[in-house]
Amino acid sequence: MNIGIHAKGAFKKERTGVEEYVYQLIKHFAMLDESADHKFKLYTPTNSETDLYLPPNFKTEKLFSPFFWTKARLSLKMIFNSPDVLFMPANFLPVFYPKKNVVTIHGVEFEYFPEAYSAPMLKHLKTGTKKIVEEATKIIAVSHATKNDLIRFYNADPKKITVIHHGVNSQIAYHHRYPPLDEKYILYVGRLEKRKNVHNIVKAFIILKEKFKIPHKLVLVGSRGYGFTEINNEIESTGHK
Repeated sequence: MNIGIHAKGAFKKERTGVEEYVYQLIKHFAMLDESADHKFKLYTPTNSETDLYLPPNFKTEKLFSPFFWTKARLSLKMIFNSPDVLFMPANFLPVFYPKKNVVTIHGVEFEYFPEAYSAPMLKHLKTGTKKIVEEATKIIAVSHATKNDLIRFYNADPKKITVIHHGVNSQIAYHHRYPPLDEKYILYVGRLEKRKNVHNIVKAFIILKEKFKIPHKLVLVGSRGYGFTEINNEIESTGHK
């Protein structure tokens, strides 16, 4: 089988969420014995190199386009030389795509916090997600909460949604500017914003401290995002700052 992957994010040197997701998936696809039975085409608009070790059945195809890469350039590729199945690691499909396709949806935070998005971006996200729900062959949801949200907000068919949680790389060596805590702690890594539900992490932690008397500290690691002031106020108002 010829498998095409929207691999743009995997070729970035500094990767965040979805970019790291597709990078790790490609890396581990190549490690699977059964991957030798298939051919993989990694579509990207950049000339960036990657440190991924890829066997001969993994080929990178650079599709150059100054703008609208997914909607225009990738769509053009799908018209004239599409793979048997296309994997899209985030909430969008190109305009044209093969009959078989798989799309991962990482969340629909924009439905809960629409005020955090510009009007054009909000419309873009809602339209893209609606298209996936209606037209994708298979949908990967990264949690049961996301699956339920797709059913709630978009009337998605639950039969074509499979929940596959994000993985954890246990081999990563973490380097600290400061020594790690010698105490027990709960760690959150990600942008500090309401869309990530951090304010409820803080509220839940306070319950654990006051009702269940856990000895842990809560460590929040990440840059400030939407609603950080509210999160910080929640922290400031507790006796466990």
